[in-house]
Amino acid sequence: MNKVITVLLCCLCTTVSAKDFAKEKQERLVSSLIKQQVNQQVSIENSVKSLLIRYPEKVDLIVPAAVKLYPADYISIMNGAMKAEPVLACSVLEAMLTSNVAPAASLLEHAISLEPAYSSELINVVINARPDDLENLLRVAITNEPLFSNAVVDKTMNSFPDRLVSILVSAINIMPDNVANFIKSALALKPENNQQVLTKTFSGLNDRYTQEIVDSALAAGMSEQAIVDAIQKSDMDKNIRDNLKIAKNEQ
Repeated sequence: MNKVITVLLCCLCTTVSAKDFAKEKQERLVSSLIKQQVNQQVSIENSVKSLLIRYPEKVDLIVPAAVKLYPADYISIMNGAMKAEPVLACSVLEAMLTSNVAPAASLLEHAISLEPAYSSELINVVINARPDDLENLLRVAITNEPLFSNAVVDKTMNSFPDRLVSILVSAINIMPDNVANFIKSALALKPENNQQVLTKTFSGLNDRYTQEIVDSALAAGMSEQAIVDAIQKSDMDKNIRDNLKIAKNEQ
């Protein structure tokens, strides 16, 4: 049996450099190798890990093949893939999402637990794949690695500028204690749109954290008049509006 595995490994090495080799044949080869290893009592985690250590460039072939063979073991497959090459974290997550083996939020949560340093990159991968679930995915990323919350939100806003307000509102809802950092980052992206961003943020938060947002906007360098204009154009309740402290010397 060991001789068979050795031969298969040699064949796989050849296919890596053979550009004209059909992908379907490569998939069959990888699947055959994984099954051989598992039949020899090699865990699926170690099988995937060993393959990706040898052929990291084949992550989009190896991970889907393993998931197709052993879908119930997708956690072990992720473990093996990310332990083989941490730098492949995003590619592994992409492959898992394409396989649709588990909810995106669950896959993201496990990926972050394995490679927290890649939190910002991982959340971007999942939002690209599941854009309609932005708030839930952002919640998973921030709550699982609160130390990276500012970096995650900053990178997400930079990566998806057309969804800036949605990301900002979601981030404040999830972690209101960080409102100052979130507002500062958002207003720094496109200063010419700050008034519009603030107006939509006030409306999106339904009169919550209004004073904190005002204080944060002032601290970020936004003028009092611009803030007043943003408030007037928002859906803010009149009683709340009348009680806000906007001048810097009133804080």
